[in-house]
Amino acid sequence: MKSLITAALFGAFLSGCAAHAHPPQQTHVRVPAHQVKAWVWTPGYYRANGVWVRGSWSIQHIDRHMLNRNPRTHVRWIKGRKRPVPPPRQTRHRRRQHRR
Repeated sequence: MKSLITAALFGAFLSGCAAHAHPPQQTHVRVPAHQVKAWVWTPGYYRANGVWVRGSWSIQHIDRHMLNRNPRTHVRWIKGRKRPVPPPRQTRHRRRQHRR
């Protein structure tokens, strides 16, 4: 009788999902319909240790309205198009030296 109960319990617990090897669920990253792939300019910044990191272009998914609001920082991505040229740097003003 004891072995019959044990066999029934094993049968009940092993018939569930725990006994079957299901492959892991693959999640697909879905981009919302209102987003577009675009070249985005990331400006330069200082790291925490004081090192300057130059600005660069990267391909990102952005909202479609950002293309019209920021036309100089976002460029629509077209397949086969290369990385855009960096935006022109602002001219740094030299300090004027006083003549004596």
